[in-house]
Amino acid sequence: MFTSHWTTRLTLLALFALILTTPAWSQQAESQQVKALAGIRDSTNLSSADKRVITDWLNSELIRVNAPEDFKSFKQAFDRQRLDPANSAAFYTELATQTSNLASQRLADENTTVPRQRCLARALLDLNRIQTAPGMVKGLKAKDQAVRYFCATGLARQVGNYTDPKQIVTALKEAGLVETNPVILKSIYQALAIQPPIAENVDAYLGIMDARTELRRQGATTGDGAAVVVLEYFRTPAVIGALTNQQKNELVKRVATLLRMDASDYRSTNLDHYEELFLALQLDAAEDILGQITGQTGRVRSQMEVGGKANASGIYQAVLAWVGDADNNINGTLNTNPYNVPVGAP
Repeated sequence: MFTSHWTTRLTLLALFALILTTPAWSQQAESQQVKALAGIRDSTNLSSADKRVITDWLNSELIRVNAPEDFKSFKQAFDRQRLDPANSAAFYTELATQTSNLASQRLADENTTVPRQRCLARALLDLNRIQTAPGMVKGLKAKDQAVRYFCATGLARQVGNYTDPKQIVTALKEAGLVETNPVILKSIYQALAIQPPIAENVDAYLGIMDARTELRRQGATTGDGAAVVVLEYFRTPAVIGALTNQQKNELVKRVATLLRMDASDYRSTNLDHYEELFLALQLDAAEDILGQITGQTGRVRSQMEVGGKANASGIYQAVLAWVGDADNNINGTLNTNPYNVPVGAP
């Protein structure tokens, strides 16, 4: 029952282990492109010709990537230039910009091999600059999981620096609606965590939550821990305080359903330690959100303190006090105005 998301996690981890531990290229004589880089790296005002030097070097390194085992060698070559202490701020910024420009072309090009796409995506992540955002946005649509992970994680690191948040949020929402890997989805959620919230990122969260809830209704997925990021974001008092009443009401409906599903899953005898932990964290955060919005305390967390997993039935009853008991036609706190959650939060 609770195995599919661990399969995707382990697959991604195995992939990263492979591409990070393979032998590096043998050291070769310093190329003309590297020598050209050395001549401009301390510049404070790069010309168009200087920018072409960077692009030429990137292409010269990328063309050497022909197999997955070439990932480590590309990364080492890239890092030697990225981390050179002689780099000026202007050079580093332009390196980020030109790498993003190349990635924007190659990550959207199906003719670019997966190993080369991975190299570019990881370079964008390592650069850790907002100038790489356009390339990472393109990478969100890649077929390869590693590329999507690198790009989503890179955007998450820049969440406080977005210069065009609406455009980036639109791309993240599109990616989140179809993403099946919970590790990547977690990074997408983190990349959406704009503070203070804007209408677009709240809408994106709610839309992705709806899609994930529908998958759980169909049995295609279970609680996998990615939702912890969403709930922790919305439980932040400054975030809740910035929401409109309509946004709060819409959030309550999603959180109520998630709370009911998590409490139901928490009663399962087939959970491992991490699955229990994820569900416990989600139950705790969900009730906190509901409490802050409604002004009601609730008993889910107090029941968790009584016996944890051993008290799963008591926790479920405390959840029904929030969402109502459809089997016995008993209303809960959330089944009346202004929230109007359907009884049982189906």
